[in-house]
Amino acid sequence: MSLFYAMFFIAFTIISIVVVVTIIRTFIRSNMKDTNGDGKIDANDFINGINIQFNNINQNNETEKPKTKKCPYCDSIVKDDVFVCPNCGANLGN
Repeated sequence: MSLFYAMFFIAFTIISIVVVVTIIRTFIRSNMKDTNGDGKIDANDFINGINIQFNNINQNNETEKPKTKKCPYCDSIVKDDVFVCPNCGANLGN
């Protein structure tokens, strides 16, 4: 019975690795382009695709940060869309 579990574990591990590698390749290939014009995707194109993907991730993280402003009365930092300061209760308007 333990042989069955060992074979199952090995098969599950191999399938998991194949799925993860396929997802990563698809993720990176979406940004890969032939940069030197030879019609083939080589190592430099692969690395450029990875760099483009990470740059896209970094740009998305920077744009998702909430905008903040400073309360003129108590100098606490509040979200930009807040009309009343949660710290001192001052009316911040627009």
